[in-house]
Amino acid sequence: MTSVLNVDTIADKAGTGPVALTKQIAAKLFVTLEADNATVSNSQGMSSVTDNGTGDFSHSFTNSFDAAQQYVFSGIAAVSSGGTQVEFCKPRTDADLAVGSVRVFVGSLSASSGSQTDHPYAAFICTGDLA
Repeated sequence: MTSVLNVDTIADKAGTGPVALTKQIAAKLFVTLEADNATVSNSQGMSSVTDNGTGDFSHSFTNSFDAAQQYVFSGIAAVSSGGTQVEFCKPRTDADLAVGSVRVFVGSLSASSGSQTDHPYAAFICTGDLA
């Protein structure tokens, strides 16, 4: 037997606010970026992006995280929209994970060396507690 639940709003027990996520961790920020022309394709929780140079971007958050270096960053980049070659999208050091921003480096991973490049597709998410 199938059921359908149609609602406009789900409120907390007191009826005064939205239901909070409990025992779950949701992405607080996500970005898809065309790094080759520094254009944000889609984002949530990000207020601005700064192109610092080839494969080097600073992203400012709409809401700060609770503590620097205490949130999780996960990212990926691709040479083409078909994802024919996976590349890196990551902070270079822990110091690049600030409470209100993250500095992200995009480039190629090679056995001998890595280099920063502007790829046509880069994406990342951040999870953690907001301030």
